[in-house]
Amino acid sequence: MQDEIVMIFRMPVLITGIQGFMGHHLSHFLEANGLKVYGVQRHLQGATDAKNTYECDVTDPSALKKALGAISPSVIFHMAAQSLPSVSWRDPLSTLRVNVIGTLNLLTAVRDLGLRTRVVLFGSSSEYASSLEPVSEEHKLKPSSPYALSKIGATLLSGLYYDAYKIDVVTVRPFFIIGPRKTGDVCSSFAKGIVDVERGSAQSLKVGNLQSIRDFLDIDDAVRAFWLVSKSGKAGEVYNISSGKGVRISKVLEIMMSKSRCQVEFEQSQRNRPLDNPVAIGKNDKLQQLGWAQTIELDESLSKILEYWRGIK
Repeated sequence: MQDEIVMIFRMPVLITGIQGFMGHHLSHFLEANGLKVYGVQRHLQGATDAKNTYECDVTDPSALKKALGAISPSVIFHMAAQSLPSVSWRDPLSTLRVNVIGTLNLLTAVRDLGLRTRVVLFGSSSEYASSLEPVSEEHKLKPSSPYALSKIGATLLSGLYYDAYKIDVVTVRPFFIIGPRKTGDVCSSFAKGIVDVERGSAQSLKVGNLQSIRDFLDIDDAVRAFWLVSKSGKAGEVYNISSGKGVRISKVLEIMMSKSRCQVEFEQSQRNRPLDNPVAIGKNDKLQQLGWAQTIELDESLSKILEYWRGIK
């Protein structure tokens, strides 16, 4: 059995949305571990990132099926998505089209091609109903945005295809994965804002709600978890990808400000998201049972993010 697993995982690995934040880091991790990595991306952006990558929109079923047939991957990490809740409020239709119909197209292509492929579907912590306590994978689902709704739809769809067609699919629900190259989240926004003040291009740092509590996990710990679930996760199951610890946003700001090279003042403004869970912490017992453990603490992660933005001219 072990020899069979080794043989299967020598075959190609496919990442949809490979040029995104998590796709980029995952592809580098997999290549460093000797795997042949392919990608599909809606638009190719630069020769380096486009290596072994097909230009393909997951909402185009024929193009996606053609790409999967050419690659015949042993594992698919399905990351392609419209991943910003704020954008999903402005354009819910496109969000649902990419995240739900794109997932349907992928699962259908795997079924129609008869691929012996493990599909790792990427859900979201936003699928869960708000809770003041850490949530397990069995916690009630209740979307707080069209994005969250789309992820619930994709998760349920994958479960349906597992039950009906025995597609080898396992779902991960990342909480707040942070690291260099990410944009649009609170950690990168704080870091970029601090660097702008350091350079004199801004007078102050603009911040939103500082009272929310979030579960932050470094991208390097996250990609190890993704790979571990792809190898050892049980088909049809869901795995939280989280630290299991909650941190108030004000604490993140405090740590970031302590690393600033100058005095930084901040201005608080109201966020315009219609719904926003005050607390989001994930239990990671199932992930730990596979042998995973967190290795990078928040302070180190925030230092890496700050240095990343300092390196951008």
